[in-house]
Amino acid sequence: SQVRPAANQKPAEAIVADYSALHERWKSYLSDTGFQYPWELTLNRKLRGGFEEVARREDAPTSRYIVAHPTLAVAYSDASPDGSQTRLMGVVKIVGYKWWKYSGRRAKNVWGISATATLADLPEVNDTGIGVMVEYDQFAIGWSSHGGDSVVSLSLDLGAVLRGPDSLEGWLSKLGN
Repeated sequence: SQVRPAANQKPAEAIVADYSALHERWKSYLSDTGFQYPWELTLNRKLRGGFEEVARREDAPTSRYIVAHPTLAVAYSDASPDGSQTRLMGVVKIVGYKWWKYSGRRAKNVWGISATATLADLPEVNDTGIGVMVEYDQFAIGWSSHGGDSVVSLSLDLGAVLRGPDSLEGWLSKLGN
């Protein structure tokens, strides 16, 4: 005979398996969908109903908002002289949205789009620009207008590159101290 909790008709083993899958999806949400700054985590939590609602949630989110998210990219402009067409550029994702699907316990096919403000020191091109960035998994491509000159950018989620597979546990243990 199987042990069954009083409030649930599922066998205890099934509950443990469900919890394990849910835990892995939440880990994937926090580590596989891109780095979130504290203000983004707070906003996304509030939009999902606050701490209590998130705690009652049966599954990890399949989307999130991006707000005031600074990052770096490699910029290229045809308008700059030869030899000076590529530089490092600062990018702020002013507002954006990311979405994905879960394959088993992992977030896969993470897409995103953001309106951006950019800062690049490219010769013969205005330093500041506005544009758009499209993301897929850890990679992003952007376009921005710098005073009428087009700048194309490529970036990589450095947080994803620097994180190890146990990063969630590492952060949680630091928060607990």
